[in-house]
This record gives sequence, structure tokens and C-alpha cells, in this order.
Amino acid sequence: MAYVPERDTLVARDLDTGERLWSRGFEYVFRETTPLVIDRGDDHRVVIGAGEYLRAFDGATGELRWERRLDGIVRGPAARALASVYGTVYAATTGGELYAVDHDGRVRWNRTVNAGIRTAPTVVGSRGPNGNSIRGSGDVVVGDGDGSVRCFDPTGGHRWRTGLRGFVEGGIAAGHGGVFAVSGGRLYALNAESGNHAWRTDIGNATRPTPPALVGDTIYVGGERLHGVGVGGGVGVRSVRVGETRFEHGVDGGASYVTAADGTLFATVAGESGSGRLVVLS
Repeated sequence: MAYVPERDTLVARDLDTGERLWSRGFEYVFRETTPLVIDRGDDHRVVIGAGEYLRAFDGATGELRWERRLDGIVRGPAARALASVYGTVYAATTGGELYAVDHDGRVRWNRTVNAGIRTAPTVVGSRGPNGNSIRGSGDVVVGDGDGSVRCFDPTGGHRWRTGLRGFVEGGIAAGHGGVFAVSGGRLYALNAESGNHAWRTDIGNATRPTPPALVGDTIYVGGERLHGVGVGGGVGVRSVRVGETRFEHGVDGGASYVTAADGTLFATVAGESGSGRLVVLS
């Protein structure tokens, strides 16, 4: 089953036929957002934010399980801890609030970032080889309005703040002990534990914000060209590096959103007059 935001309606569709199985309308038009699918045993839920509300639906029937009104418009897709051991959904708002919401929709904590929050939250954690265990701290990171990345622990405590040379663009990726963000035409890697700068590399400016996508041990990110960069950043000092780039592909118009599935890379490319196209690379 696929869950698709269609203007002001969340639609569940059959993956094979595209048939509409259920739909739920919202008071607000969806912006650039992605539903969050949460599985806990037989409990299958879909969480999505629109306007000032974060809502959870039963994945099979579309029944509303809970809703929570937040202080400000929900920014981008929600993020969640990657297992029930954490059991938390994180959401940021345009009012600069970061919320941690439990499985039943209760607010565990919220923190105010006075400079504002520019990205959706990203959880520092990944599934282990068995698909159940969790690797990583469970910390949550956001890009704020003063050009920094901020990190909070699972209880809401502030862990670190690191400044970049400009605003974080699009979103943040985390894994392999690193936090990866794009700012000012560069891809930055920060140490997930301390926030210290590990390395950076030039990727060029993009027509639209370019959130990095971490697949295996490679970070894929758009820009003037489509790049694949190893998580170790190659060898060098700061931005002077050798061997960091594993893949580079030129595209007319600049690549923005990048994702991968089943060994295939997908990237959206901006065209003229607001149009766009999808580039598929194997």
C-alpha cells in the first residue's frame, strides 16, 4: 500500500493497481511533505502533518487514531525514532518549536529554537542487520534559522550546536556516526556525538534546496551536478579532499531531490518555466 498526499487529501492506494483504498481530507493544502509509516507489531499507522495538526491514521482502514495541534505550521515531513524502544514521533513547526510526541499522540516534550527551524527533524539512528536492533543515539537534529545545526537528546536535552557558512538547505541526513547537511553549495559532515566538523566538499548551487540522501555508505546529493560522496569524505583537510566523490553525473538544470531504491537512483531536475523531470540512473 502507498500513502500519497494529493493536494488537501491523504490517499491510500494499492501498489499494484493504483486503486484508491481510502482517503482523508484536511483543512490545509499539503506542501512538500511525506507521510510517516510506523509499524509496531500488528499496529500499522500513518502519521502526517498539515497546517497546525499532526495526525495518525490506521494504515489499513484510514481511521483517525489521534491528532495533536501544535504551535505553528508543521514543517516538512515528520521524523521518528526508528523502533518502538524509542516510540517517539518528532515534528518541527515554522514557529520554531520542536515536539516529541508519543505513540498515543501525547506530547512528551517540546523545545523552542528562538532563531526558528528551517528543516524537518532527522533522527540519528539506523536499523541493525537483523532489522530490529537500533544503532545510533536516538538524538534528533534540525537546521535552525541562524545557519546552525542543533542536536537534542531523546529526553529533549540540548547536546550541541554547530554553525555552517549559511542556512541548511532542504534537510539533513544522519548515519555512520555522521550528520550530513548542505549549505552554501557545500556538503558538510559533522560528528554525530560532538557536532565537530569532520569534512566538507563543494557540490555547487542548486535551483532548489537539495536534502542529502544516505544510501549504504554513500551520500547522494544534487546541485549543479548529481553527486555520490563516501561517508568518510575521502582524504584531505577541510574542503581540500581527494577520493571523496564516488559518482558524478551532469544534468541540465541542476538536480534537487534524490532517492534510491532497488539499486536505482532517482533525481528530480528543474526545467524551464517551473517544469521538471525525473532522471533515473541504474
